[in-house]
Amino acid sequence: MNSLAFDTHAFVKRLTQAGMNAEQAEALVEYQAELINGSLANKEDIEKLRLASKADTEALRLATERDIEKLRLTTERDMEKLRLTTEQSIETLRLTTEQSIETLRATTERDMGKLRLTTEQSIETLRLTTEKSIEKLRLETKRDIEALKTEMHKMELRLTLRLSSVIIVAVGLFATLVKLLP
Repeated sequence: MNSLAFDTHAFVKRLTQAGMNAEQAEALVEYQAELINGSLANKEDIEKLRLASKADTEALRLATERDIEKLRLTTERDMEKLRLTTEQSIETLRLTTEQSIETLRATTERDMGKLRLTTEQSIETLRLTTEKSIEKLRLETKRDIEALKTEMHKMELRLTLRLSSVIIVAVGLFATLVKLLP
């Protein structure tokens, strides 16, 4: 460090004039000069400090770059892990969805089969019931037709008897009229 221009002789003189003995004044001035020279920075000190600061700044820049690179690599690894995890999750979801769809398809086919059988049974029951009802109605109609035929035959016989009676009476009346008329 360079020494600061400090007039020690003038300071000693001033102290002795103020009443301090010469030995004490010299000791005090010497100590004061050391303090001043030791605590004040000169151009050389400032240059050393600038170079040290520059070196510290460069070290900090390099450390920051290393930290950024580490962070970038860590982020890339994390993103790759996340990508793989996401792909696995998507594949698991796809498989689960396919299984659910297959289960739903099988259940739907089974339910449709049951419904088809139930419907076929209902249709068959309805067909048989309808056939029975038609047969019953056919038999009732046939019986009613036979009853009507029998009734019509009876009516025909009665009508024939009455008509015969009317003809006999008419012939008798005609014969009587023929006899009565000269």
